[in-house]
Amino acid sequence: LGTQKDNMMDCKNKNRNARGEKNKKSPFKMADVINIRKSNLRVKELAEYYKVNPSTICRIQNNETWKHIPTCPEDMADTEWVRII
Repeated sequence: LGTQKDNMMDCKNKNRNARGEKNKKSPFKMADVINIRKSNLRVKELAEYYKVNPSTICRIQNNETWKHIPTCPEDMADTEWVRII
């Protein structure tokens, strides 16, 4: 057994952490994140639509969160599961 820090690093290294849709508390799905990044709406409008703080939208747009989703997934733009607001 290691320390908490050791365990967290091991979890990250083995990709066992819940991120994105795997995190049950996340208000977003992958399609939502893509829409947020591609949207021309203002941050405040997106935040009201998704019922989150505007800083949450900014972090997604600036690729500070949801880093595992490509910033500009051009090949995903035409897929049927991407919902446009």
